[in-house]
Amino acid sequence: MRILHDETRHARACWEALRELLVTVSDENRSRLQADLVVAFGMLERQMALPILRRLAQNETVSADRVALGIVPLEERVDVFYRTVENTIASKLSEMGLDPRLAWKDRFLRGT
Repeated sequence: MRILHDETRHARACWEALRELLVTVSDENRSRLQADLVVAFGMLERQMALPILRRLAQNETVSADRVALGIVPLEERVDVFYRTVENTIASKLSEMGLDPRLAWKDRFLRGT
């Protein structure tokens, strides 16, 4: 619980820092942030979702015994990742004036 609390604080601090930064950022730097968002989305998906999708493609599953212990099934992990990007992250970025939909669409067009 302490680790979760600490990570939550870090996430909130980062969102607040970005919100404050975007209030005063120049158009040029806003464009750079938008371009960085493209790269960040690509890296995030490569690190978080693609390894699980590869495991699913190999028909790997989490056993019922492990699910009973609280291990999240692979399908659910992927679903939570994509729902979080789509519903939580994208909406916050949109509210701040960035274009997460465009960044998500272009996430593999730039090398990372």
